[in-house]
Amino acid sequence: MINTDILKDAAKSVHYDMPGIPVSISRHILSEYPGMRTLLSCHREVSWVLVLEGSMNWFINGQSVILEQNDILMVRPDAIHYVYARKNEDCLYACVLFNPKLLKSNEMIYTEYIEPVLNHDGVPYIHINVRDKEYGRILDLIKQIIKDKENAIRKKSFPDYLMFMSYLYELLSLTGKVSVRNREMLLPGDISGADIDVQKHMISYIQEYYPTSLTLDDIAMSAGISVSTCCRIFKKYLNQSPVDYLNAFRMETAKYLLETTTYPVGEIASSCGFKHMSYFSKEFRLRYNKTPKEVRT
Repeated sequence: MINTDILKDAAKSVHYDMPGIPVSISRHILSEYPGMRTLLSCHREVSWVLVLEGSMNWFINGQSVILEQNDILMVRPDAIHYVYARKNEDCLYACVLFNPKLLKSNEMIYTEYIEPVLNHDGVPYIHINVRDKEYGRILDLIKQIIKDKENAIRKKSFPDYLMFMSYLYELLSLTGKVSVRNREMLLPGDISGADIDVQKHMISYIQEYYPTSLTLDDIAMSAGISVSTCCRIFKKYLNQSPVDYLNAFRMETAKYLLETTTYPVGEIASSCGFKHMSYFSKEFRLRYNKTPKEVRT
Protein backbone atom coordinates (compact mmCIF):
# COMPACT_ATOMS: atom_id res chain seq x y z
CA MET A 1 0.00 0.00 0.00
CA ILE A 2 1.06 3.59 -0.63
CA ASN A 3 2.45 5.54 2.33
CA THR A 4 -0.26 7.29 4.39
CA ASP A 5 1.48 10.69 4.16
CA ILE A 6 1.52 10.46 0.37
CA LEU A 7 -2.19 9.64 0.33
CA LYS A 8 -2.93 12.60 2.60
CA ASP A 9 -0.93 14.93 0.37
CA ALA A 10 -2.69 13.64 -2.76
CA ALA A 11 -6.06 14.32 -1.13
CA LYS A 12 -5.36 18.04 -0.63
CA SER A 13 -7.55 20.45 -2.58
CA VAL A 14 -4.59 22.77 -3.24
CA HIS A 15 -1.03 21.83 -4.20
CA TYR A 16 1.49 24.66 -3.83
CA ASP A 17 3.89 25.71 -6.57
CA MET A 18 6.93 25.43 -4.28
CA PRO A 19 7.47 23.46 -1.06
CA GLY A 20 7.41 25.74 1.96
CA ILE A 21 5.66 28.64 0.20
CA PRO A 22 1.86 28.33 0.48
CA VAL A 23 0.99 29.84 -2.90
CA SER A 24 -0.53 28.41 -6.08
CA ILE A 25 -0.88 30.31 -9.38
CA SER A 26 -2.48 28.48 -12.31
CA ARG A 27 -4.69 28.52 -15.40
CA HIS A 28 -7.56 26.11 -15.99
CA ILE A 29 -9.88 25.11 -18.81
CA LEU A 30 -13.29 23.91 -17.67
CA SER A 31 -13.47 21.23 -20.39
CA GLU A 32 -10.54 19.47 -18.68
CA TYR A 33 -12.94 18.40 -15.94
CA PRO A 34 -15.45 15.55 -16.30
CA GLY A 35 -18.84 16.94 -17.24
CA MET A 36 -17.29 20.42 -17.28
CA ARG A 37 -17.63 20.57 -13.51
CA THR A 38 -14.85 20.76 -10.94
CA LEU A 39 -14.74 18.63 -7.84
CA LEU A 40 -15.97 20.39 -4.72
CA SER A 41 -13.29 22.29 -2.79
CA CYS A 42 -13.18 23.53 0.78
CA HIS A 43 -9.77 24.76 1.91
CA ARG A 44 -7.99 27.30 4.08
CA GLU A 45 -6.53 29.14 1.10
CA VAL A 46 -7.89 32.45 -0.19
CA SER A 47 -8.55 32.51 -3.94
CA TRP A 48 -8.81 35.19 -6.60
CA VAL A 49 -10.32 33.91 -9.83
CA LEU A 50 -10.16 35.79 -13.14
CA VAL A 51 -12.27 34.69 -16.12
CA LEU A 52 -10.01 35.01 -19.18
CA GLU A 53 -12.38 33.64 -21.83
CA GLY A 54 -16.04 32.65 -21.75
CA SER A 55 -18.22 32.50 -18.65
CA MET A 56 -19.03 30.02 -15.89
CA ASN A 57 -21.14 29.30 -12.83
CA TRP A 58 -19.81 29.16 -9.29
CA PHE A 59 -21.71 27.51 -6.45
CA ILE A 60 -20.44 28.80 -3.08
CA ASN A 61 -21.95 27.81 0.27
CA GLY A 62 -25.26 27.14 -1.46
CA GLN A 63 -25.25 30.37 -3.50
CA SER A 64 -25.00 30.60 -7.31
CA VAL A 65 -22.72 33.21 -8.88
CA ILE A 66 -22.36 33.82 -12.62
CA LEU A 67 -18.95 35.04 -13.79
CA GLU A 68 -18.60 36.67 -17.20
CA GLN A 69 -15.36 37.28 -19.11
CA ASN A 70 -12.98 39.55 -17.14
CA ASP A 71 -15.03 39.20 -13.94
CA ILE A 72 -13.06 38.56 -10.74
CA LEU A 73 -14.13 36.52 -7.74
CA MET A 74 -12.40 36.44 -4.36
CA VAL A 75 -13.34 33.25 -2.47
CA ARG A 76 -12.74 33.42 1.25
CA PRO A 77 -11.22 30.63 3.39
CA ASP A 78 -13.28 27.51 4.15
CA ALA A 79 -16.02 28.28 1.62
CA ILE A 80 -17.54 25.18 0.02
CA HIS A 81 -17.44 25.71 -3.73
CA TYR A 82 -17.36 24.13 -7.15
CA VAL A 83 -17.48 25.42 -10.73
CA TYR A 84 -19.63 24.26 -13.64
CA ALA A 85 -20.29 25.29 -17.23
CA ARG A 86 -22.88 27.76 -18.41
CA LYS A 87 -24.92 26.49 -21.37
CA ASN A 88 -22.32 23.74 -21.86
CA GLU A 89 -19.77 26.34 -23.02
CA ASP A 90 -16.06 26.13 -22.22
CA CYS A 91 -14.24 28.65 -20.03
CA LEU A 92 -10.60 29.60 -19.49
CA TYR A 93 -9.80 31.05 -16.09
CA ALA A 94 -6.86 31.77 -13.81
CA CYS A 95 -6.53 31.25 -10.05
CA VAL A 96 -4.25 32.90 -7.52
CA LEU A 97 -4.36 31.14 -4.13
CA PHE A 98 -2.47 31.66 -0.90
CA ASN A 99 -2.71 30.40 2.65
CA PRO A 100 -3.36 33.19 5.19
CA LYS A 101 -0.54 31.87 7.39
CA LEU A 102 1.78 33.52 4.86
CA LEU A 103 0.76 36.90 6.32
CA LYS A 104 0.80 36.15 10.04
CA SER A 105 4.34 37.24 10.90
CA ASN A 106 2.94 40.42 12.48
CA GLU A 107 -0.12 39.54 14.57
CA MET A 108 -1.35 43.13 14.96
CA ILE A 109 -1.27 43.86 11.20
CA TYR A 110 -2.97 40.55 10.47
CA THR A 111 -5.72 41.07 13.06
CA GLU A 112 -6.43 44.72 12.29
CA TYR A 113 -6.07 44.85 8.50
CA ILE A 114 -6.01 41.39 6.91
CA GLU A 115 -8.43 39.23 8.86
CA PRO A 116 -11.40 41.61 8.35
CA VAL A 117 -10.97 41.22 4.58
CA LEU A 118 -10.68 37.43 4.77
CA ASN A 119 -13.60 36.89 7.16
CA HIS A 120 -15.95 39.84 6.68
CA ASP A 121 -19.25 38.97 8.45
CA GLY A 122 -19.13 35.40 7.18
CA VAL A 123 -19.84 36.34 3.54
CA PRO A 124 -18.05 33.61 1.54
CA TYR A 125 -17.05 35.58 -1.58
CA ILE A 126 -16.60 39.00 -3.19
CA HIS A 127 -17.68 39.48 -6.81
CA ILE A 128 -15.61 42.20 -8.50
CA ASN A 129 -16.40 43.61 -11.94
CA VAL A 130 -16.03 46.71 -14.07
CA ARG A 131 -18.61 48.63 -12.00
CA ASP A 132 -16.20 48.68 -9.04
CA LYS A 133 -13.75 51.59 -9.13
CA GLU A 134 -10.94 49.34 -7.82
CA TYR A 135 -11.55 46.82 -10.60
CA GLY A 136 -8.92 48.09 -13.06
CA ARG A 137 -6.04 47.92 -10.59
CA ILE A 138 -7.16 44.53 -9.20
CA LEU A 139 -7.30 43.19 -12.76
CA ASP A 140 -3.79 44.52 -13.49
CA LEU A 141 -2.38 42.96 -10.31
CA ILE A 142 -3.82 39.49 -11.01
CA LYS A 143 -2.60 39.57 -14.60
CA GLN A 144 0.87 40.64 -13.45
CA ILE A 145 1.02 37.80 -10.91
CA ILE A 146 0.12 35.28 -13.62
CA LYS A 147 2.62 36.80 -16.06
CA ASP A 148 5.45 36.71 -13.51
CA LYS A 149 4.74 33.05 -12.72
CA GLU A 150 4.67 32.03 -16.39
CA ASN A 151 7.85 34.03 -17.17
CA ALA A 152 9.61 32.24 -14.32
CA ILE A 153 8.55 28.86 -15.73
CA ARG A 154 9.91 29.78 -19.18
CA LYS A 155 13.23 30.89 -17.62
CA LYS A 156 13.31 27.82 -15.35
CA SER A 157 13.73 30.12 -12.36
CA PHE A 158 11.76 30.97 -9.24
CA PRO A 159 9.21 33.81 -9.23
CA ASP A 160 10.05 36.94 -7.28
CA TYR A 161 8.00 36.21 -4.16
CA LEU A 162 8.93 39.54 -2.54
CA MET A 163 7.24 41.28 -5.46
CA PHE A 164 4.34 38.83 -5.16
CA MET A 165 3.91 39.81 -1.51
CA SER A 166 3.66 43.49 -2.45
CA TYR A 167 0.96 42.59 -5.01
CA LEU A 168 -0.82 40.48 -2.41
CA TYR A 169 -1.05 43.25 0.17
CA GLU A 170 -2.39 45.66 -2.44
CA LEU A 171 -4.92 43.09 -3.64
CA LEU A 172 -6.19 42.62 -0.10
CA SER A 173 -6.47 46.37 0.48
CA LEU A 174 -8.41 46.99 -2.74
CA THR A 175 -10.61 43.91 -2.33
CA GLY A 176 -11.44 45.00 1.21
CA LYS A 177 -12.78 48.30 -0.12
CA VAL A 178 -15.02 46.47 -2.60
CA SER A 179 -16.15 44.15 0.19
CA VAL A 180 -17.34 46.97 2.45
CA ARG A 181 -19.55 48.38 -0.32
CA ASN A 182 -20.86 45.02 -1.58
CA ARG A 183 -21.65 43.78 1.93
CA GLU A 184 -24.41 46.37 2.20
CA MET A 185 -26.16 44.89 -0.85
CA LEU A 186 -26.31 41.32 0.51
CA LEU A 187 -29.47 40.10 2.20
CA PRO A 188 -29.21 38.15 5.46
CA GLY A 189 -30.19 34.95 3.68
CA ASP A 190 -27.22 35.30 1.36
CA ILE A 191 -24.63 34.73 4.09
CA SER A 192 -24.54 31.06 5.12
CA GLY A 193 -26.82 28.08 5.53
CA ALA A 194 -27.41 26.48 8.92
CA ASP A 195 -26.05 23.17 7.64
CA ILE A 196 -22.74 24.50 6.35
CA ASP A 197 -20.63 23.32 9.30
CA VAL A 198 -22.13 19.84 9.08
CA GLN A 199 -21.33 19.70 5.37
CA LYS A 200 -17.74 20.79 5.96
CA HIS A 201 -17.34 18.10 8.63
CA MET A 202 -18.56 15.37 6.28
CA ILE A 203 -16.28 16.56 3.49
CA SER A 204 -13.29 16.50 5.86
CA TYR A 205 -14.28 13.03 7.02
CA ILE A 206 -14.43 11.70 3.45
CA GLN A 207 -11.12 13.32 2.54
CA GLU A 208 -9.44 11.71 5.54
CA TYR A 209 -10.94 8.22 5.31
CA TYR A 210 -11.45 7.83 1.54
CA PRO A 211 -8.90 4.95 1.34
CA THR A 212 -11.11 2.83 3.63
CA SER A 213 -14.40 1.05 2.94
CA LEU A 214 -16.66 4.01 3.68
CA THR A 215 -20.42 3.62 3.55
CA LEU A 216 -23.26 6.12 3.48
CA ASP A 217 -24.02 5.23 7.09
CA ASP A 218 -20.39 6.01 8.06
CA ILE A 219 -20.56 9.46 6.46
CA ALA A 220 -23.85 10.34 8.16
CA MET A 221 -22.71 8.94 11.51
CA SER A 222 -19.51 11.01 11.41
CA ALA A 223 -21.67 14.14 11.65
CA GLY A 224 -24.22 12.65 14.06
CA ILE A 225 -27.11 12.95 11.60
CA SER A 226 -29.48 10.59 9.80
CA VAL A 227 -28.80 9.22 6.33
CA SER A 228 -31.73 11.20 4.91
CA THR A 229 -30.39 14.47 6.41
CA CYS A 230 -26.92 13.65 5.11
CA CYS A 231 -28.26 13.18 1.57
CA ARG A 232 -30.32 16.39 1.80
CA ILE A 233 -27.30 18.47 2.84
CA PHE A 234 -25.11 17.03 0.07
CA LYS A 235 -27.85 17.79 -2.46
CA LYS A 236 -28.11 21.36 -1.12
CA TYR A 237 -24.42 22.24 -1.29
CA LEU A 238 -23.00 19.86 -3.90
CA ASN A 239 -26.02 18.84 -5.99
CA GLN A 240 -24.87 15.22 -5.76
CA SER A 241 -25.12 12.30 -3.37
CA PRO A 242 -22.52 11.56 -0.66
CA VAL A 243 -21.49 8.35 -2.44
CA ASP A 244 -21.14 10.13 -5.79
CA TYR A 245 -18.88 12.71 -4.14
CA LEU A 246 -16.83 9.97 -2.43
CA ASN A 247 -16.27 8.15 -5.72
CA ALA A 248 -15.43 11.38 -7.58
CA PHE A 249 -12.95 12.34 -4.86
CA ARG A 250 -11.31 8.91 -5.01
CA MET A 251 -11.00 9.20 -8.80
CA GLU A 252 -9.46 12.69 -8.65
CA THR A 253 -6.96 11.53 -6.04
CA ALA A 254 -6.06 8.45 -8.08
CA LYS A 255 -5.59 10.62 -11.18
CA TYR A 256 -3.27 12.96 -9.28
CA LEU A 257 -1.19 9.99 -8.08
CA LEU A 258 -1.01 8.59 -11.61
CA GLU A 259 0.27 11.95 -12.88
CA THR A 260 2.78 12.63 -10.11
CA THR A 261 4.10 9.24 -8.94
CA THR A 262 5.35 5.96 -10.41
CA TYR A 263 3.31 3.63 -8.22
CA PRO A 264 1.65 0.75 -10.12
CA VAL A 265 -1.91 1.44 -11.29
CA GLY A 266 -3.32 -1.40 -9.21
CA GLU A 267 -1.65 -0.14 -6.06
CA ILE A 268 -2.99 3.37 -6.62
CA ALA A 269 -6.51 2.03 -7.20
CA SER A 270 -6.56 -0.08 -4.05
CA SER A 271 -4.95 2.67 -1.96
CA CYS A 272 -7.71 5.07 -3.03
CA GLY A 273 -10.47 2.72 -1.90
CA PHE A 274 -11.25 0.79 -5.10
CA LYS A 275 -11.55 -2.92 -4.38
CA HIS A 276 -11.76 -4.13 -7.99
CA MET A 277 -9.29 -3.08 -10.69
CA SER A 278 -11.79 -3.77 -13.48
CA TYR A 279 -14.34 -1.40 -11.93
CA PHE A 280 -11.69 1.29 -11.38
CA SER A 281 -10.46 1.10 -14.99
CA LYS A 282 -13.98 1.18 -16.41
CA GLU A 283 -15.11 4.15 -14.30
CA PHE A 284 -11.83 6.00 -14.85
CA ARG A 285 -12.23 5.78 -18.62
CA LEU A 286 -15.86 6.91 -18.44
CA ARG A 287 -14.88 9.90 -16.33
CA TYR A 288 -11.70 11.05 -18.12
CA ASN A 289 -12.05 9.49 -21.57
CA LYS A 290 -8.63 7.87 -20.98
CA THR A 291 -7.39 4.69 -19.39
CA PRO A 292 -5.28 5.01 -16.24
CA LYS A 293 -2.17 4.02 -18.22
CA GLU A 294 -2.88 6.62 -20.92
CA VAL A 295 -2.79 9.36 -18.27
CA ARG A 296 0.90 8.59 -17.82
CA THR A 297 1.89 8.67 -21.48
